[in-house]
Amino acid sequence: MKNIYRYLITIILLIVVLLSVVTYRYEIADRMTLLRENNYLVPAKDTFIDDKEEIFVSEVNQTQIASPLNIMYKAENTNVDIFSLSYGNSELKVGDKLKRCEAPYASDQLNMIFKKTYPSISLEEMGVKTVEEAYMIKQLALWELAFRTGESKYGTELSYVDSVRNDLKLKDETIFRKAEELIRYIEEFDYTDNEEIDLVSTLTVKTLDVKNVFYENGGYIAGPYKYTVTAGELVNCEVTALDNNGNDIGAQILESNGKIKTEFAANDEFYVKCPNNKDDLIVTVKTDVKRLNGVFFEAENGDDYVINAGIDNHMEQPVTIHWTT
Repeated sequence: MKNIYRYLITIILLIVVLLSVVTYRYEIADRMTLLRENNYLVPAKDTFIDDKEEIFVSEVNQTQIASPLNIMYKAENTNVDIFSLSYGNSELKVGDKLKRCEAPYASDQLNMIFKKTYPSISLEEMGVKTVEEAYMIKQLALWELAFRTGESKYGTELSYVDSVRNDLKLKDETIFRKAEELIRYIEEFDYTDNEEIDLVSTLTVKTLDVKNVFYENGGYIAGPYKYTVTAGELVNCEVTALDNNGNDIGAQILESNGKIKTEFAANDEFYVKCPNNKDDLIVTVKTDVKRLNGVFFEAENGDDYVINAGIDNHMEQPVTIHWTT
């Protein structure tokens, strides 16, 4: 009888242990699913939303690294994140509508926050382990700098990282330190003619050879010309060659090998061939560029927010070719 009792006890203990293991594994799986739903494990992607006049909140993710605080929002049908501009703004809810503000795009300082934080740079480069930590640093920097630049509607000195530190119960002081380091870097940065900023798209066209007109295969050829596009993603490029009256006189845009040029990269070269040398030729490079920039929105209660959105930018640059040798 004693052996039977021992076997029964052993079997019961094994069942209890197995149930515990299974339950623990399901709890882990549930936590992992929750983290993925909250986008803590899924890297954000740059998404262009162009110039939408209104957006709707589709996701609200609450941070667990501070006293419960909703700082991680996403716009509907995009992967664009929404950030508060004024510390103390009401928390958004799924379905809330935000309207585009009349204010111009964000300042160099605010755009620099987006440029120097995730997902523009990696988590490793930021020195953090999670998306949640990266977004908290970005939000702290936005609160303080938007107040300093005057871009927040309701910001006060309570927006400073030092003041926010007293309100939020962060588990890791490193987040405050990194936010302060980011703010110092942005304030000390030289924004004068610095290519690192790349906040405004530019298009330049120039000849690479002073004596750039020559006769070949029954026509006059000028070039090479080079155009350069900065700050953004080139999505379309077109080169036209017309006379002074806007008429097509049969000029051709060529590759260096003399073939018709059909594809245009962001920074590229081309030649122009004209069948005669009587008229000047107006060569125009036209580009469509998408670039990221901070864009301001406001909630129905007036609270202000900023998103790092893609903006369409159409540029044209003409050059005149004088057909003289």
